[in-house]
Amino acid sequence: MAKRKGKKWLARLAALAALAALCAVGWDALRPLVMAESTPVYARYTVETGDIETSMSLSGTIELTRSESFAASERATVQEVYVEADQTVCAGDELLRLNNGETFEAGIDGTVTSINVAVGDAVWPQMSLLTIADLSDLRVSASVDEYDVKTVAAGQRCSVTVVSLGLTFETEIRHVNRVSASTGAVASYTVTADIDAPENMLPGMQATVTIPRESVAGVSILPMAALSFDENGAPYVLVEDGAGGYVQTNVETGLSDGMYVEIVSGVESGDVVYVQTGTQSAQSRLSMQNLYNALFGEKTVVNDHTGGAFGSLQAGEGLPEGMELPEGMELPEGMELPEGMELPEGVELPEGMDLPEETNSPEAAETSGSAEAQQTAELPEDTGAETANPASAPETMNLLESAEIPQGAEAPEGWETPEGAPAPGAWGGALPAPENSDAEGGNDNAQ
Repeated sequence: MAKRKGKKWLARLAALAALAALCAVGWDALRPLVMAESTPVYARYTVETGDIETSMSLSGTIELTRSESFAASERATVQEVYVEADQTVCAGDELLRLNNGETFEAGIDGTVTSINVAVGDAVWPQMSLLTIADLSDLRVSASVDEYDVKTVAAGQRCSVTVVSLGLTFETEIRHVNRVSASTGAVASYTVTADIDAPENMLPGMQATVTIPRESVAGVSILPMAALSFDENGAPYVLVEDGAGGYVQTNVETGLSDGMYVEIVSGVESGDVVYVQTGTQSAQSRLSMQNLYNALFGEKTVVNDHTGGAFGSLQAGEGLPEGMELPEGMELPEGMELPEGMELPEGVELPEGMDLPEETNSPEAAETSGSAEAQQTAELPEDTGAETANPASAPETMNLLESAEIPQGAEAPEGWETPEGAPAPGAWGGALPAPENSDAEGGNDNAQ
């Protein structure tokens, strides 16, 4: 008994293993059809000829080149103040006197930027009394870190841009302080450059100092975004292989400014290169829509003519003379019935559409078709015929028993009412007169 159970379990395990293998094989076959495919997306670039210049950008501040500040040497009282704030002074002008006889004179030409005391104030040693600054002689001071200080030297060309004023000045580096101005993890050094300051430039304004490094002109260049890099970090570009694909081409790069890079070899100016920028999903080949189209086919509507047999009639067109609507048929929107025509039984007019006044009511239709309301027809004067009796059907024309010729109307020669069609009298209107009717013959029939 135990052997039989063991055999059953082995058979079940074998069946499960076979089923799992079958599912795995089937999924491998169906996965490319069921799952959406991804196709790469490429961007196109053209190798151009241009110039590249590298530079170092430093943040700086506008500073005074010459200034003076005066302080008392001992306790005293201010006896005289000879200047005012914002006053321009020259070297040697008296500025202030203390009661101990100490007098302060300007050592430079400049402007009084601040006065901190007045007459009668008590002062003490090292107290700041007055400040003078030369606002026409300014400079920019910037910091450069220990990694770049070796590339900066006095006399090097640079440009200074004052951010708030939007002004740029061409100048040169005046001095590089080789003693570090910081005590942090990375040492920084002070670089100064003189500028010709306009009147609206003031000390403390922020500036950007740009120091050129290297430059090349008339070389092949590409945007940095056009380059790709392999697992070893070597740059390459993609070029068309002529068969709808792309082939990897290694390039040698030179100077770069962060936006563009010099191409030394690999491609030349005018060549078109590509770079893969991503992928996009494509519709899977096995989808519900594709399955439906495979089973039932695709249905394409070339032209939709609504309204059945009258779908080709334009809005505002009427039915041809003598034509009736089939039972249950409705007129298209904007279509009008001929004057005097009555709708057959079961036919409805579209919303907003009315029959002509003489056919709006059954009474009007009945009256117009009655023989009692008919009047004597008159022929034209040039026919020479006498006044005719109420119209009658011409020879060879067969009418239904209940049909009557409307007032003054003559039926065409050879006219026969179609079988099953309503009698002309039931319309309440007149039959159309033939275009070339014989007045004389009609007169004979009327007599």
